[in-house]
Amino acid sequence: MKSLDEELKGKKYLKQARIQPEQARTLALRAFDGRIVYERIESKPGGSGLRYSFVIRNSRAEKRRVDIDANDGATLENTPTRERW
Repeated sequence: MKSLDEELKGKKYLKQARIQPEQARTLALRAFDGRIVYERIESKPGGSGLRYSFVIRNSRAEKRRVDIDANDGATLENTPTRERW
């Protein structure tokens, strides 16, 4: 089984991030408790322009997309999602 770091999409942006992936995961799981089923780091408008995006599934099979700013750790998005992961 691959670790989350091996599955992280967009690794080319990691050198620009002040927040490391493990810190971003912790912040995302504080925003919505569950299990991370998908993650990536990407350049996208809003916040500092660099963000971690997570899809988190909880014990009731509810899924949310939680985006964390890769430079200051702010929660940029915390919304329900129907994406399949």
